[in-house]
This record gives sequence, structure tokens and C-alpha cells, in this order.
Amino acid sequence: MNKSICVLICSAVCLLPAAAQAPGPDPVVRELARIRASLDRLAELLEEARAGQQADLLLRRIDRKERRLIPLESRLRSVRQQRENVEEEQMQVAAYREQFEEEMRAARD
Repeated sequence: MNKSICVLICSAVCLLPAAAQAPGPDPVVRELARIRASLDRLAELLEEARAGQQADLLLRRIDRKERRLIPLESRLRSVRQQRENVEEEQMQVAAYREQFEEEMRAARD
């Protein structure tokens, strides 16, 4: 639909250059100039609408990608917490091992 409107606007704009350049007392020339100005404004509005649609599309893409990230971020937090737990357990095991080795040395002596 947008292409057909653009073709219509371009066609009309191409047919009206003389009218826009030399508006005179002739009412037809003035009317053609007014129509050209209206078509120019319509073309501007269509361009603004197209830009708005592109922005909306980009925002939807961002939203979709953010929704995909939510479970991944949750999983990342979970994995980090598990890693912290494992590191803490490793530290405890190392401390128990050192304590056990000291007790073994003391028992041998």
C-alpha cells in the first residue's frame, strides 16, 4: 500500500513542477501549487510514519531479545552461586586436610 501511495505522490509531483515554480493569477496554477504542497506534506508524513514503524520494529526486536536473556541471566546467577558453593567447600576440605595432616604428624611424633 505504501508503494502505491509513493508512486501516486511521485507521479503527481513530477506533473506539477511548472505550477509550483510560477504561481500566477491563474486559479488553476494556484490550485496545482496547493496540490503540490499538499502532496509534499503527505510525502513527509509518510516518511515520518515509515521511520516510526522502523523504530517500533527495532523496539520489538530488543524486547524479544531481552525476554530471551532473562532465563539466561537467571541460569548464570545460579551457576555463579554453585561455583561459589563449590569453592567454599574446597576451602573447607583443604582446611580439614591440613588439620588432619597436623593431627597425623602429632600422632607420629
